[in-house]
Amino acid sequence: MSEALDRILNDARDFSEKVEQCRHAASYNAADVRDAYGRLGRLRERCIKERDGHTLDPVEHQELRKVFEKDVFIKGMLDGRTISEHVYKRSRGGPVLVDSRTNSPIPLDVQTSAGALFARPIHTVHRHQGQDQSVNHLEQLQGADRRIKSAIARAMNKEPSS
Repeated sequence: MSEALDRILNDARDFSEKVEQCRHAASYNAADVRDAYGRLGRLRERCIKERDGHTLDPVEHQELRKVFEKDVFIKGMLDGRTISEHVYKRSRGGPVLVDSRTNSPIPLDVQTSAGALFARPIHTVHRHQGQDQSVNHLEQLQGADRRIKSAIARAMNKEPSS
């Protein structure tokens, strides 16, 4: 395992621990859920930094790239983080795309309020020019955690998937 992957593992553990904290909480805490989304973003940023620094070995790079750069679901989770942290993606234009666990995009207006989106554990969002859709934050976070753990396990075992 490269030193770069070891650094990524630290951020992955931080994310996973926060997801577990949310999962076992006695009641829903919006700040914890938003923090989990933020940790996911920091984990992706760590992966990109290591990628750009060419410090990952080829299999590690390939497996992490699949989950952090090509996975539609993870990309949607990261777009959800932009709402959580009140970041507007104005340069991209159009709606923010938050993807459900089934990889079906949920386009939201860029002005979507973090307070409204994270107010409840399961929230119905108003789609940009479409029908309403429910977002279950805990299911989303657990799904992201599973995908990331799987990619890291493949990277650690040096067994690239096809």
